[in-house]
Amino acid sequence: MLRDKRFGILPILCVLLLCGALCSCGRVETPTSGATEAPEVKEPESAEQIWEKVDEVMSAVKSYEYKSTMQLTYYYMGMRCDVSSIGNGVRCELEDDYYEYSDDRTDMRCDELSAEETRQSVEAYSDGKMYISNTVGDAAQRFCSPITYEEYGEESESLLDQFDVLDCKDKSFVKGEDGGYTLSFSGYTKKAVRDFLDGGMSEDDFGADILDLEISITVDAEFHAKVFTINVVFDVDEDDTLAPVMTMESTYSGFGTTEPNYDQLKTEEYTEIDDVRILDDVSECLDDFLSAKSGEFVVDSSQTISVMGEEDVYREKDEVSFSEENGGFIYDVAIESSDGDGNVSYKNGTQDVVYAGEEYSQAQTDAEAREFIDSLLEVEYDSVRVSGIEVGEDGTYIFTVEHPDGSYYESYFESIGVEYTSMTQTFTVTMDGEELRKISNDTVVYGVYNDVASTEPVEMKIHMSVDFTNMHK
Repeated sequence: MLRDKRFGILPILCVLLLCGALCSCGRVETPTSGATEAPEVKEPESAEQIWEKVDEVMSAVKSYEYKSTMQLTYYYMGMRCDVSSIGNGVRCELEDDYYEYSDDRTDMRCDELSAEETRQSVEAYSDGKMYISNTVGDAAQRFCSPITYEEYGEESESLLDQFDVLDCKDKSFVKGEDGGYTLSFSGYTKKAVRDFLDGGMSEDDFGADILDLEISITVDAEFHAKVFTINVVFDVDEDDTLAPVMTMESTYSGFGTTEPNYDQLKTEEYTEIDDVRILDDVSECLDDFLSAKSGEFVVDSSQTISVMGEEDVYREKDEVSFSEENGGFIYDVAIESSDGDGNVSYKNGTQDVVYAGEEYSQAQTDAEAREFIDSLLEVEYDSVRVSGIEVGEDGTYIFTVEHPDGSYYESYFESIGVEYTSMTQTFTVTMDGEELRKISNDTVVYGVYNDVASTEPVEMKIHMSVDFTNMHK
């Protein structure tokens, strides 16, 4: 819809993805050897040799446990926001099974927005099933699905599966008195930074450029990775803007001695569904669309407010196309709405608007143009809030959200003199294999209008669907 758009604190989801990826550091293909000690070799002469030996040793470790922390401070429209995460987990290769368990808590706070949120997430694999659990406020999600361990490994791909630690200029090491080493890596290439961002982040999320990564790895005398630290170095264009600060650290222990703790998983609390991966598949497709270089999609939306027996209905259909031309971004949006038809287009730094009897042009940057197109794809989908999944026909799924986030609608109702009471939300998605073809959001918001003489119920129905005609990465 081309009406009011609300902002989203984008780093929230990407930080959760990153924490999960960092905690997975060390997951490798199924090893064929049970050895946990490195073979006898001559003294290493470079950081590269030490890292290769660490990779060899960690690939042979049958089990270990880890703890992780992450601290992020970034600035949104001049307001400071803080995100912190702590996690722990284990990985065990058994004779006839695999067991993995990770538990992460992420706290997000922005005092100037009076915004605060805590998310608790669990991901595990045991007895041939993948388990996911997410708790956000009143929303609690518990799903499991039978999949192979190889499929689970692909789904839980670690940061190091896509990011090459050695893809940098500056590599050094120091040998400690205990026979171990401290490795230092920095001066990363642009490609390495892009691979790092492929973990689910974008520089736009932070409002700053990533100049470099400073990585420190502590290794014991047997070449086990004991501590893995990443410091992200940012830069900003404006002199009056503070650069974000982000540091992540994971510590590893219990090599070859860690045992599964099946009681911590509490499998009886989970609902088994066909394939729990569908939740992340939808999120990943939406992320891909937001980074697509060109594409076409159609947005159908409607908003109906009912109060005192009267209805106010607004409908809109947007046919959207966008691409890159001569190194710049362009788009065209054809509009059919209750207020009239029109068109919004952008090219060469100028947005042209013809809508509802008005016609004007205004300056717009490529970044602002891209942000405008991305805003049309905002369907409010948050995979961790889905509490029920119903499988339909022809690749269709219905996601129920038992406890949706009603903070925006509560503020909106307050602005028009209505007391917010509750809301319901469902998503309908159509998949073609792992590709998202269509997603619809149906939300109903309930409130009460308190007049001097009476109290009247208020109902607002919102429908939005996006049909993805064509997208190119």
